[in-house]
Formats: sequence, C-alpha cells, structure tokens
Amino acid sequence: MADDARSYAMRLLGQRSYTTRDLERKLISKEFERDSIDKTIARLIETGLLNDSRFAVSFARAKLHGSASSRRIRQLLARKGIAQQMAQAAIEQAIEEEGIDTSATLEKVARKKFASYGSLEPLVVRRRLTGFLARRGYDLDEIRTVIAKVTAARK
Repeated sequence: MADDARSYAMRLLGQRSYTTRDLERKLISKEFERDSIDKTIARLIETGLLNDSRFAVSFARAKLHGSASSRRIRQLLARKGIAQQMAQAAIEQAIEEEGIDTSATLEKVARKKFASYGSLEPLVVRRRLTGFLARRGYDLDEIRTVIAKVTAARK
C-alpha cells in the first residue's frame, strides 16, 4: 500500500508543486493508510521532492508579479500550511531575487483598475478602488496614498 501512496504522490508532484500539508490532505482523501502516508511524505521530504520552503518562494514570486500584497500572500501561504516565519522569509527572498518594487506594483495595479472605471463619480471611484485594493491585502495607508496619486491626474 505504501507503493500506491508513493505512486499517487509522485503523479501529483509531476503535475505541480504541493506543500506538505496539501499533499497529505490529498493522500488522506484517497484513503491511504496513515502509516503509508507518513512514510511517503517523509521519503519525499528526504529526497527533496517535497519542500515547503521552495514552494513558498515560488508561490510568493508568482503572486508578487500579480496584484497580491505581501499580507495577502502570507494569508494564502498560511492556508497551505506554511508557517508565518517561513512565509515572510519566502516573500522577502522573492522580492530581493526578483528586484520587485512593491509600491510600484501597487501603483500599476491601481492605475489599471482606475482606468476601467471610466467616468464614474470620483467618490464612487475612490470607494471601489479602495475595496479592490483592500481585498488584495494592501494597507489602508498605502491605499490612500496610491489613490491620491492615481486620481490626481483626473482632477
């Protein structure tokens, strides 16, 4: 049965990366024996095929190139079973390696969304843009600053 769990885990890892917790959940949902699951996960960690730290850096890198804030990425990683310290270290590593300017990313995201609002009332635009950015995990102070900068051109 351990071979079945290992084979299934290898098939999953061949398709995409998983955290230890997510892979464990997948194996549990397939109703493999607990002992078989533990041995499979231990072996995958030992061989380096399952690495939460590497997953966290890769995940953070992808999300930082999108529209997610550091706070939002930490939340998403926590859902995947990544400890807060590991998540923060992964985000910092991704920012450093990729040379990402988070404030420039925030402004780019805000400008793109702002352009989609057309000729709505300024108050409506501010409210919608604030909600949009808040849902992506940005701080209210950051949001206020970027909205002031982005909307200044329209006045």
